[in-house]
Formats: sequence, C-alpha cells, structure tokens
Amino acid sequence: MSSTPVDMTGQVVIVTGSGRGLGREYALQFAQRGANVVINDIGLDGDGRPRADSVVAEIEALGTQAISSGDNIMTSDGATALVESAIERWGRIDALVNNAGFLRPGFLPDLTDDMIESVIAVHLTSSFFTTRAAWSHMVEQGYGRVVLTSSASSFGHSGNSQYAAAKGGLIGMARSLREEAQELSADFDFRINCVLPNAQSVIAVDNPLPGKGMEETREIMNQMKPRRTPRSVAPLVVYLASRECAVNGEAFSANVGRFARVLYGVTPGWLASSANEVTVEDIQDHLDEILDPEDATIPDTMRDETIGVYERLVAADLL
Repeated sequence: MSSTPVDMTGQVVIVTGSGRGLGREYALQFAQRGANVVINDIGLDGDGRPRADSVVAEIEALGTQAISSGDNIMTSDGATALVESAIERWGRIDALVNNAGFLRPGFLPDLTDDMIESVIAVHLTSSFFTTRAAWSHMVEQGYGRVVLTSSASSFGHSGNSQYAAAKGGLIGMARSLREEAQELSADFDFRINCVLPNAQSVIAVDNPLPGKGMEETREIMNQMKPRRTPRSVAPLVVYLASRECAVNGEAFSANVGRFARVLYGVTPGWLASSANEVTVEDIQDHLDEILDPEDATIPDTMRDETIGVYERLVAADLL
C-alpha cells in the first residue's frame, strides 16, 4: 500500500537546536518537502559564526525559505522571541520541534546545582516555554503540531539522572497538553507527540557518560553506528509534525530503524478489601501480585486509571 506523499509546501516549522546533528537533519527534510523553517541554535562554528546560518544557506539552496534564530529558549523571553520571528516572517507557525539539548553527565553526589538545573531547563523547561509561546497562535489558526524530544534514558540511565528525569517529564507533558487541547475545542486540530531517538549524538561525544554499564552499551552502539544516524530518525519526526499525523499524546522510539510505540501502563495489582486498614505487612505479602505485569492496561489519561479502579471496586462489591 502506498500512501499519499506528505507535502509541507507553505507550512512554517520551527526546529530548536537545528544548527547541527539531529535538528539539522530534521530541518533539511522539512525543507525538502516544501516547508519554511526557522533554524534556532545558539552555537557557533569553528570560525565563530552562528551554526544556524550555514543550515539556512543549505535550505535556501533547496529552493525554500529559512531564517536563523539565536534566541535562548531556556528563558521565557527567548522562547517568545523565537516564535515571534516565525510569525513576523510568515504570519503563522504550523509545527514546533523541540530538539535542543545538552548533557551534563555525572553520578548524583557529583552533580552541581548548575548541572541539574541547566539540563532540566534546556530539555523540559524550554519545551514548556516554546510550546506556550506557540500555543495561542496555533489556537487562533485552529491547527498545530508539536514534537517533543524524549529519550530512552527515561527508562533509567546511570550517571545521567537529571537528563532522564527531564526526558521522562516530556512524555507527561505531551499527554497532558493533548487533553488541554481537546478540552479547549473539538475543532482544534492539534497533535503533540514525543520521539525517543537513538542516533549518534554530538552532545554525547562531547560529554561521555560514566559507569561500568556504559562500556558494554558503547560496544553495542559502535556496532550499530552505521544505522545510528540522524537520517534514521528524521522520517518519524517529519511525520509527527505533518498534517497527516494521526496520533496524539504518544511517544515513539526511533531506534536504528526500529520504530515502536512507547507504553506507559499499570498492572492489575492487588485490590485491598479495605483501603484504610492496609498494613505495611500487607504490601509486603502482596508484592508479587502488585508487580505482576500480566494483563497490564495502558491508560490514556489519569481519569482512565481512576475509572478502571472504580469499576473493579464495584464488581467486587467493595463500594
């Protein structure tokens, strides 16, 4: 089966952290499909020139339009200025790809305040700032797409705990903003999803991760290196940012050519007959039942889990 080609002609896309690496590849693929792109990056190249400028030149060579932005999206003012640059140039914003980030790895006792705060700021807080800045414009035009960059680190990553925490938070952000958009208006064509990319990353090369467990992981990653390219992730990101995107509030792993939905579920667990008489020993005695993943469910919202428990209580005649 062949789908209709995804055409983004005339659409406006912002990609943060797009002066190199994954973000650059995303921006180029958007441009190849006709989109106008804002290249946001605060970094400089070896000659001291903004990295974003060279990507703008590459896009213009493809025959589409692009502008560069050096706005610091770790601040509210910077994020607002970034979005306004798109509005001033093209009058709209169709998609926002939150890709910017860096690593400050270290074991917990070695993490300074700045190592914690800056990582959370660039990955999680900045995504709130940019999405909030774009939100009113998307609501006004009745359309918008947001892609957040989570990570497999959210499954657990020794020596990278603040990064993993920030990346996990983005999944909750996506699911919650999906609900807000639906409450706002049934006619608001809004999609927000997460991508968990596995690709050779400049930020990881510049900041090697500590820990014995990383030695084996590095060897595996080295063997997969030919497949761990930005090009291997970009098609998923472009799809999630397109009008054709048919999913919302989801997270997807793009792992060396394997694309998969990331699930966040809950086990059936143990249902106590009296919630207010449970003891610590009861938890200990029923731990296997609490942990057993068989027949786990995947709630779409907090409400879904609550209703599921309510229905079990009613069925067990405990309400």
